[in-house]
Amino acid sequence: MQLSGSGANDPRWLEKIAEFPPTSLSTLEYWFGPLEVDFAGGEGMGFMLRPSTPTRGQLRLDVRYLSASFWFDMHHEDPYRARDMRLRSFSAGLAAPHATVRRLLEERHGPMREIATDKGPVLECGAWFYLRAQPDGAAHLVYETERPEWAMPAPMPDAREHLVVALFDRLVCDTTLDPIIAAIEPLVAQASADLNTINDGVVYLTFRPGLPLATVLDVFRWDIPVASSGDVHMSSWSVYPYRPGVVWSEPHVGPWFVEVALDGWPRGPGGAELPQIDRAGPSPQYDVRGCENKVFSIGVRLAR
Repeated sequence: MQLSGSGANDPRWLEKIAEFPPTSLSTLEYWFGPLEVDFAGGEGMGFMLRPSTPTRGQLRLDVRYLSASFWFDMHHEDPYRARDMRLRSFSAGLAAPHATVRRLLEERHGPMREIATDKGPVLECGAWFYLRAQPDGAAHLVYETERPEWAMPAPMPDAREHLVVALFDRLVCDTTLDPIIAAIEPLVAQASADLNTINDGVVYLTFRPGLPLATVLDVFRWDIPVASSGDVHMSSWSVYPYRPGVVWSEPHVGPWFVEVALDGWPRGPGGAELPQIDRAGPSPQYDVRGCENKVFSIGVRLAR
């Protein structure tokens, strides 16, 4: 670090960040200075800010401020145990000029894409750096381990509904995955979705930002949709048609099991509790006709 440049007039150390973004608390400290995370005070739950009150750590002289978030499993991790946390993102105010940092990033990752935001233009490059100017012309640099939703291109009008309709039509007609994939693959990009296959037996469509649940319910014609969780912590929730006496894992469309995954615990407008119809094992079985949650993914496989 000492040999790679320091100070606002010698920002060569940023070249290495562009090439080797931090992945953990320890690598973040390697680039930005000791942070002295206060695990006993709650920073171990995944967020820290420097400078802090009381003062903790010591940032590089050419870093004005730094915030970082880390992945935290609330069900399996002790927030007060000192450990090397896995980085989710960082945001740093630098003393280096905006133009200098832009040049360093473009030399590594190529031309940037400008995104208009309510706080002014933001430049995107790599996977995933974001750069904007501070009021005095210095650089504000953000790094994300996954592309944030605000930076994603908006889907084409009606493209997502067309994708779900095409999927439903093929589920009705086909008994193998190949023709289903062939039919929906050309529609995925315009719908701002991703298509993934797992072990050649499962296909997943994922949506960021999430897809309105009503769109899926209308296309799949599920008149009484319910949601339940098969997760012991009830952190993942799936939607399926309510059929008294029929196991939830039975086929939903033709021979296909369809897993419609929500982005969280199902809630109504303003976070209201939804009515319960029954129970599915240890989980409540909610009537989700008034659910405000979005659909995170749709998974398809032949029912066993």
